[in-house]
Amino acid sequence: MKFLKSIGTALLFLLAITFSLKNNEMVSIKYYFQLESLDLPLYLLVFFSVILGIFIGGMEGVIERIKSGNVIRKLKKEMKKMEEELTSLRNLPLTETRDSALIESNQESRAGVESKAAGNK
Repeated sequence: MKFLKSIGTALLFLLAITFSLKNNEMVSIKYYFQLESLDLPLYLLVFFSVILGIFIGGMEGVIERIKSGNVIRKLKKEMKKMEEELTSLRNLPLTETRDSALIESNQESRAGVESKAAGNK
């Protein structure tokens, strides 16, 4: 893999050199409001534009990574809180309430009805 990376880097470097040799004409860059103009070779203008684009894209990636880290941190905090709540609920003693007694009696009556229906067949 390291060898392929070296070959790719060498090819990009060779491409950059041949591009600069083919595009070395001077280009005049004019600013707004009659500010001083700048004369640069065309290849430098293209290279600066590419470098600036890579930098801006990289900064966008860094900003997204920071935002994602904040979201992850917030979700981990929320998950920890929910796990603590779950642990506290698991540690509560079980007590029979009126509702659970009603549920049990309904289940018993259903079982009785089903057994009578099975016996009548």
